[in-house]
Amino acid sequence: MKITLEFEDHTDAEPYLKGLDYSCALWDFNQWMRSQMKHGELTQAKWEVYEEIREKFFSILEENKVNLD
Repeated sequence: MKITLEFEDHTDAEPYLKGLDYSCALWDFNQWMRSQMKHGELTQAKWEVYEEIREKFFSILEENKVNLD
């Protein structure tokens, strides 16, 4: 498949050109949160905060039709 996008200048194109970078950053953040929850020595209160942040993170991704798989 070939897709062609045209932009007036580089500034307009920047978000599209950096899409893979954004995706990798989101994936890295998710993996970091997962690792903290799985292997970190968290208090119950911290665990709950991480859990709430992770749930919100995935909710935002879903609302924007972003899949990290």
